[in-house]
Amino acid sequence: MRWFDELLYSDRSSLGYIQRFRVDKVLKEIKTKRQHLLIFETPYFGRVLVIDGVVQTTEKDEFAYHEMLSHVPILAHGKVKRVLIVGGGDGGVLKQVLRHRGVTSVTVVEIDETVIELCEEYLPLISEGAFKNPRTNLVIDDGFSFLVETTDSYDV
Repeated sequence: MRWFDELLYSDRSSLGYIQRFRVDKVLKEIKTKRQHLLIFETPYFGRVLVIDGVVQTTEKDEFAYHEMLSHVPILAHGKVKRVLIVGGGDGGVLKQVLRHRGVTSVTVVEIDETVIELCEEYLPLISEGAFKNPRTNLVIDDGFSFLVETTDSYDV
């Protein structure tokens, strides 16, 4: 039996804790030019995406994170048409943003296209095909560089 341990700690103290997942099966492990990606199956959380040793999302509870990141700012703004997502290669925030009919375009800036490819293959329920939506504009670039260089403006 294999286990994956994610060490979590606070900047305010040396105390920390470990989040442990039982790994039933490693689906993909790859080192890209930018980062180390790992996708595995667990009995409780389903499939898990890990980037550079940090859990990014799980099938079981991804909705809580993605819904809060997307719906709260859109509803607080009130009249969102153009959205920018920096990161978000799993497509979960994108999927939630696209549920808002008033949103006319969503630009996703992801530094590593391999994240998107692997999530579409191994975690398809998270994005549900959102990257293929005609309102989606995918940019493979460093998020900071994109922000410095873009002349476009966004509502959220």
